[in-house]
Amino acid sequence: MVPALIVLALIAFTNYLIIFFSCVGLKAHGAWLKQNHPADLWCIRVLVQNAIAAYATWTTIATLLNFAVVLQNRSVSLTNAATACLCLLLLEVIAWFAVENFLIEKHVRYILTVYPVIIYALIGSLSKHYDPAAPGRNAVFTGKLKAGSVLLALACVLLVMRVVLVIWRHRTQPLFQGTTAE
Repeated sequence: MVPALIVLALIAFTNYLIIFFSCVGLKAHGAWLKQNHPADLWCIRVLVQNAIAAYATWTTIATLLNFAVVLQNRSVSLTNAATACLCLLLLEVIAWFAVENFLIEKHVRYILTVYPVIIYALIGSLSKHYDPAAPGRNAVFTGKLKAGSVLLALACVLLVMRVVLVIWRHRTQPLFQGTTAE
């Protein structure tokens, strides 16, 4: 199981590298694309970058699931392994939201598929593993407690906030405005 974990982590890492190179290339040629081929610019933003981000998010979640299996094979209880992975996912979601909105916003402005993939994965986990008779401690992350699902609700709220921020910044701070295309 450890080799599979390493391979999955490498797949996720290479997806992050692909997003990085795509953003660097778009920064270098974005002004020219905006002036000469605006449809291609939007295709790169919407289709290429969002598809890579969706796959990167999915492989990151798969890596966490595999990590839970590795922990369980190392004599960690299933509940503790799942709690550790859900905590890691929570930290990753919060960290990514902060990084994408405050540090590298101009590069990843139109990447929006991260949160729907997380929501889809959490809904799948909820529908497969939630037991209303005995919710357990991990139900706080993915279950239907009276207060609601923390991680699922957070992903939904962050998705809405991200869409609002992208629309606002698109209107008030357009990219490649006032730059010359060479």
